[in-house]
Amino acid sequence: MTHTAEALTAITPVSVSAVSFDRFGSLLAQHPRVAAQFLLNVQRERVALMDQLSAMRRTSAQSRLAAFLTDLLERLGRLAAVKEDSFTMRLTQEQIGDVLGLTSVHVNRLLRDLEELGLIARDRQVVRILDRQALVRLAVRPHRTLRTDLPWLPPHR
Repeated sequence: MTHTAEALTAITPVSVSAVSFDRFGSLLAQHPRVAAQFLLNVQRERVALMDQLSAMRRTSAQSRLAAFLTDLLERLGRLAAVKEDSFTMRLTQEQIGDVLGLTSVHVNRLLRDLEELGLIARDRQVVRILDRQALVRLAVRPHRTLRTDLPWLPPHR
């Protein structure tokens, strides 16, 4: 019996396909550029996790929530799921709290505080960022620029 080191839970409907290790290994061997991109994505996620762990003890709950919202805005923006700085928040306050190490009551209070500060507006599940720059300043997170020029990657075949 095989056991996984980690597990994921989908919050929204997803399609999942099983890929054998042999098939995945063949893909990476035949397409080294895919392997390099995969490695870079894993590295980005590792750095984001380390930033999150560091923030847990060094920043305020409000700063962590601001960082979470700006990160979500950026990620959803890459998926074209942001319109006029608005996006649908599919996470519950309890789930957000789990990510940030807060109770759902505290998350609710912090969201209201951000609204009162004029940084965000909420309408049911829709969150609109009203002052992105102020939210970024409040987030107090390292600014990391992802490289998009990757000439060292193996060429396309």
